[in-house]
Amino acid sequence: MSRARDLADRVLHNRTHEDTEGGRESIVTFKGEQSGGEISTLAQIQASHDGTADDQKADLIFKTNDGSDGASPTEAMRINSDSQLLVGETTAIASNVIATFATSDSSTATSAGSGAALAIKNTDTTDNNYSTIYFANSADGIDSAIYGVHEDADGTGTGRSGELVFATANTGGGVSERMRIDSDGIVTKPFQPAFMVQLSTLQTNIAINGTRTVLFDTERFDVGGNFSSNTFTAPVTGKYQLNVEIRMDSVDSGATYYHLYLITSNRTYHTIMDPNFTFDLSYHSISTSVLTDMDANDTAYVAIYQAAGNAQTDINQDSNFSGILIG
Repeated sequence: MSRARDLADRVLHNRTHEDTEGGRESIVTFKGEQSGGEISTLAQIQASHDGTADDQKADLIFKTNDGSDGASPTEAMRINSDSQLLVGETTAIASNVIATFATSDSSTATSAGSGAALAIKNTDTTDNNYSTIYFANSADGIDSAIYGVHEDADGTGTGRSGELVFATANTGGGVSERMRIDSDGIVTKPFQPAFMVQLSTLQTNIAINGTRTVLFDTERFDVGGNFSSNTFTAPVTGKYQLNVEIRMDSVDSGATYYHLYLITSNRTYHTIMDPNFTFDLSYHSISTSVLTDMDANDTAYVAIYQAAGNAQTDINQDSNFSGILIG
């Protein structure tokens, strides 16, 4: 009964008592005959002990003949006792690495096909087809993904180009594109925090001798919804490019100065103008641009200060405040 079962289950049993690396091996060998009748050892599959301890750990090793191996094919791939896939390598880089691909290819990086490479090929050549790498956990599914997008520019399969898309999971489910590199090398980041705001009406007769907040209340765009009540709030810590342009109408030549403030949680930036004119101006612009550091939940807003003179100056609707997270 035992022998019959062994044959049915195709059991290979190495009865040598040993705890060596590669010991207790059982090997399946695949052979064939060449045109002249020579017998070739084409490939082998080997199950053997992983490590040197007195335990049951095992490797599953796949070997192929590179044309000069004779009866001893070269290892091409193994699955070790930690369920790690090793291709062209026998030792895992680290315990948390799922797969290791190694090669001795010394090609220089003169093209996309040079050097060591991992290829994922979608044989469907229709336009906008994807080849995808997913990153996931067992509890919640896909956390992020990288998509290689095939583009068939002329519809014939010969005028092809490609794009690379990076995506992450949305809160509550689904995956959305976060960054794309197109075939011309142009990078777009549709969710990058950015805003541009203006005034819906004149802010008239600003009071003198005091800091007055500029009342930006009209959003041209606000990616991420981080602008509210005249104020931008940084969603994450990083470097932000902020730009302000204020058009003032009825500029008072009797004022000592006008001060434009860009006020952030970490620092106040300012630009000063001396209206030392022989008469009042119908209009005049003052602006500032800064690359500033902001922590998450830091704020930025714009204010203006007129020293002395008359409360006659208006802030025109063409004034604007904009910003974007650089990195």
